[in-house]
Amino acid sequence: MKNYFILLLIVLFSITTCTKKTTSPEEQLLPPANLQLTLVEENIVTISWQDNSSDETKFFIDRKKGEYAWFENYGEVEANITAFTDNITTNSDTVYSYKIRAFDGDDYSEYSTEVGWFSEFTVPSDLLLEQIYQDSIRITWSDNSIGELNFRIDKKIGINDWQQNYKILDSDSTTYIDYNPTLFDSCFYRVYAVSGTSFSDYSQNYIIPFLPAPTNFQIEGLEATSIKLTWEDNSADEDGFKIFKSEDDSVWTSTTVPENTEEWIDEDVIPGIINFYKVCAYIDTNYSAFVQDNINTMSQPEDLFLEQLDVTCFQLTWIDNSAFEQGFKIDRKIDNEEWINEISSVGSNITQWIDEDVRRSFEVVYYRVYAFHENYNSAKIESNSNIVFPAPTNLQIEQLTTCEISLIWNDNSDGEEGFKIDRKIGTGNWITNYGNVSANTEEWIDTQPVFNEINYYRVYAFAGNNYSLFVEGEVNNIIPAPSNFVAIQQNVHTFDLSWLDNCDFEEGFEIERKIDNGNWSLIATLPDNTTSFTDDLNMRNRGWETVYYRLYAFFQDNSSDTIETNCNIYFPAPSNLTYQTINLSSIQFNWTYSSYDEDGFKIDKKIGNDDWQIEYGIVTNSSFEWIDENAEINETLKYRVYAFSGENTSDYIETGEIDNSIPIPTNLNGNPLDVSQIYLEWTDNSIEEDGFRIEQKENEGSFVEIGTATQINYTASNLNLDSDYTFRVRAYKDIHNSGYSNECFMNISQNVAPSDLSGIVSIDGIQIQWIDNCSFETGFIIQRKKEGEEYQTIHITDENITDYLNFDIEPLTTYFYRVSAELGIYQSVWCEEINLLSFPDYIIVDLNGNGNYTSIQDAIYGSNDGDSVIVNVGTYYENINYYGKQITLGSLYLLIQDDYYISNTIIDGNANYSVVTFESSEDEDSKLIGFTITNGYASNGGGIYCDNSNPSLSHLIISGNSAGEIAGTHGGGGMYFSYSDPNLENITIIENNSISYAGGIFFSHSNPTIFNVTISNNVAASSGGGIYFFFSSPTLYNVTICDNTAQSGGGIRVYESSPNLNNFTINGNEAESGGGISSGGSFLVLTNSTISENIAGDLGGGIICGEIILNNCIISQNSAEKGGGIYCSGVYSDSELTNVIISGNTAYENGGGIYFSDTEMILTNVTLYENTASNSGGGFYCHSNYTLTIINCIMWNDSPQEIFQFYINNISITYTDIEDGWQGYYNIDSDPLFVDPGNDDFHLLPGSPCIDAGNPTTQYNDPDGSINDMGAYGGPGGVW
Repeated sequence: MKNYFILLLIVLFSITTCTKKTTSPEEQLLPPANLQLTLVEENIVTISWQDNSSDETKFFIDRKKGEYAWFENYGEVEANITAFTDNITTNSDTVYSYKIRAFDGDDYSEYSTEVGWFSEFTVPSDLLLEQIYQDSIRITWSDNSIGELNFRIDKKIGINDWQQNYKILDSDSTTYIDYNPTLFDSCFYRVYAVSGTSFSDYSQNYIIPFLPAPTNFQIEGLEATSIKLTWEDNSADEDGFKIFKSEDDSVWTSTTVPENTEEWIDEDVIPGIINFYKVCAYIDTNYSAFVQDNINTMSQPEDLFLEQLDVTCFQLTWIDNSAFEQGFKIDRKIDNEEWINEISSVGSNITQWIDEDVRRSFEVVYYRVYAFHENYNSAKIESNSNIVFPAPTNLQIEQLTTCEISLIWNDNSDGEEGFKIDRKIGTGNWITNYGNVSANTEEWIDTQPVFNEINYYRVYAFAGNNYSLFVEGEVNNIIPAPSNFVAIQQNVHTFDLSWLDNCDFEEGFEIERKIDNGNWSLIATLPDNTTSFTDDLNMRNRGWETVYYRLYAFFQDNSSDTIETNCNIYFPAPSNLTYQTINLSSIQFNWTYSSYDEDGFKIDKKIGNDDWQIEYGIVTNSSFEWIDENAEINETLKYRVYAFSGENTSDYIETGEIDNSIPIPTNLNGNPLDVSQIYLEWTDNSIEEDGFRIEQKENEGSFVEIGTATQINYTASNLNLDSDYTFRVRAYKDIHNSGYSNECFMNISQNVAPSDLSGIVSIDGIQIQWIDNCSFETGFIIQRKKEGEEYQTIHITDENITDYLNFDIEPLTTYFYRVSAELGIYQSVWCEEINLLSFPDYIIVDLNGNGNYTSIQDAIYGSNDGDSVIVNVGTYYENINYYGKQITLGSLYLLIQDDYYISNTIIDGNANYSVVTFESSEDEDSKLIGFTITNGYASNGGGIYCDNSNPSLSHLIISGNSAGEIAGTHGGGGMYFSYSDPNLENITIIENNSISYAGGIFFSHSNPTIFNVTISNNVAASSGGGIYFFFSSPTLYNVTICDNTAQSGGGIRVYESSPNLNNFTINGNEAESGGGISSGGSFLVLTNSTISENIAGDLGGGIICGEIILNNCIISQNSAEKGGGIYCSGVYSDSELTNVIISGNTAYENGGGIYFSDTEMILTNVTLYENTASNSGGGFYCHSNYTLTIINCIMWNDSPQEIFQFYINNISITYTDIEDGWQGYYNIDSDPLFVDPGNDDFHLLPGSPCIDAGNPTTQYNDPDGSINDMGAYGGPGGVW
């Protein structure tokens, strides 16, 4: 028995062992369960679960954001950990879903059930219930969530329990029809968004289904007293229909018809009034809704029109609106008389009648017309008309002569008997019926007008005793005076007179003249039609000032009024008097003549304060120059010139005072020739002087003449080296001397001393340089001292040497230097001293062995935190790693600030790996300054690779580097940063490439600060030609991104990031989508930035994005198939553009300026100008599911139209200047009057209709407090 039990145990152990060995890992690795999603705090959630496995090594968490695909292995935790915390936007409309699976190192478990985060913004809204049939209810709602799995509908009837999960619908559903309602009881519904086991809050509504009302209700008139009602039966199992009738829409009578009935005839209709009817279905005491209408079987006529055919005849016309009338009756009254009823009637279907008996002398005639049938009348229509007797018009009165006046007018009436003319003279009484003519006559001549009086006329039509109004006019029966009387002096004695002849019948003209205050005298009688005359005074008198003329026309014994003119008797002085000194005793004068026919010119002369010498010179009228060959030297002279004609002379013109002194020599200067001689030279400013006198003063002594010279130089000899000398020079002629020149101060020792001593500190020592001011030195003496010590001579140079390199220096020591010129046994004074601080004791890297190291990496190994490593000029072929060192590594640029050292201190990675690596938690004290980084090649970061570090990089050139051994890896041809927050400043990133992402820089989970950086001519095979931001929030200021290329985001690719771009320039980049910027799942902010001349083969020439904010930006000259400037599309994303210019962009399909869809956008003070699209939407192309708000904007000259809507959604435009107009408050359609749009100046000219035309609310005011100006330069942010 014992043996049998042992055998049984062995068998059971074998079975157990075998079973365990054949069980697969998948069967043991169970998925997590009971997923819970908890809000920790705003934007932070925790997912927790139940661990059902025992052998897992990790849990992997997948996440799905909105409608994006699942992000596999988004997060991970170690074995036995049952919670994961994530940062999400917890107050958005986006659903974040999670599912989890276990992993044992080789295999995954099945996924858990899904769980999702629903915020208050994801609740379905606008839940509407509509009964569409007796047995069906349509349920509709708004989908406010992004990324839900499906929608769930619960239902309950009346007070019964809820039927949960009554219907499960797809995620894109927003409507459902329920075919099982209950009539006359409340049907409740509630709708949730669902993801796995999670769901949003619900929206709830209810409806009480009723019996469907009949439809297609129609009333048809059969005859005047009979009508037929028809309708469509929409209900089932009704008891019948009730028909209600009223003749005044207040008291109703009813009739009942059986079920399924769809017509009824009423034979008791009263014609001429409105008969009201309504119909409903009913079951027991429950009624459906009513359908109702009304009918009038004999409606009143309308559009009664009156036309006056002549002064006594009117024609009436109207529209017949009834089908069953027996005819129409007409009533009439005139002015305030009583109505005359039925003055006439016409048969049925007649719509006009002529009244030929309108009595005369009345003002208004009234008519009313109505239909009749037996004893019934329709309502009446009334109209009236003035009884018009048109007056003649356009009275023209023409004076033929003083004896005939012609009247012409226009006849405006028909049927008149003729016209009468009344006349009055001046202020006298009217003479009625002074003349008359027959009907249709339009002219009459008065052959007895009164001369020299105003003759008044009035003309009117008459017919019997009835008269039209009159037309009135007047004529002044005088001889018209000439006008435009002008007198012009032709020369000093003749005057031309001209005038305008205003009379057609004068016999001639008479001219009278007087001079100054003399008497008038007749000087000419001229024939008719004369308009000019020449008067020759033929006399000389210098005292005359003005000649006066008067002129009048005459006819028979009558004359016109006189007209006067006058002219100054003008004898002008010569002008433009100039003079030129020929030599010290000769002066030439020139002038311009201003008069005609003078005899010549006279010249007076004045010397100093002496009297004028009258007629000192005379020339004939053909000469306009004169030379005084006896001009007094060193005297002040004045001259005056005037014209003469006989005894008459013009005014004179003066020269002013002429200083005829000998000109003073100028620019006296000296130059030492040796230790005892000075060479002097000056500028000679005189002509024909005899020579120059040279004077000298030594130290504080007096001036003495040391010699004369006939040239402009002189050598002073026998001088002392250290004495101060002053020299001066003057010219002389005969006994006359000029004034002294400037004084020249000389000290040989000081003048030959070196000057402008300066120095440069370098790693080799201190180099000083100076200016050599001596031509005869034998060398230069250099002295040096430290602070508090005496100067020591450290070197004597050869002659003409101007610099010296001092090697023998100590670190961080201040040295003083001075230099003197060596003059044989003498020396000059010392120049002004300088002091310089030598460099610290840097670690020096030099290729040629003149430093501490020849390798940069060796210097890093040998450095300590806080050290500075200085690299000399050269190309260093190596790949360096900071290894956590907090050091400053720099070229000589760090010390000398010369860009030469940046481009000529090169670290060449030899295509071996990243040129520079930071991967040991380096911080801002790890600095790289002043290098060219080139020829690196790595999977990530060909030039610089940085992981989990925050170095400071500045004054670098990153060029010729490559990244991406395998397509699809991150890349970063120039630089790669992961989980790093570096500072980048004054860097040029040029001509790098990546076979994957980011030709220039790749940032992953990093928040860099970037300032004064240029990124150009980089290439990425995939995305981000210049930069790629991946889950990063960078700050960029003063950055230029130009001429980069990629498949997406030629300049920048932004993914799930929130960059802040300020003072940004994105120009000339190219991609298939997003020529300038491609942004996905990101929030993009640009301020004071320009995006121009970028190209996209497909979408978004300037920008492609989902959500963006632009402030004070320019989007111009970009192009794409769709969205030449901006392509904006994102599910329920919000974008705002404020103070933005969008101009000159091109779309080869739609949306020249902006293409947007599935988004909300607000534009405030934006200017869109001259954007074009080949198909539609030059300014805007709006596709679907959008809300657009435009305020205070200008949209002008965009082609083919400013806005195109593919689907009609929500657009609000107010306070905007939009070409071709748009419905909205205070919009205008006027040329905005830009300053110079051809050169991109979109400021407004004075007088622009857009000034102060924006929204007057103070929040929109311009910076100066005035009302908002429309366009990009209006509003609080309009100054940019």
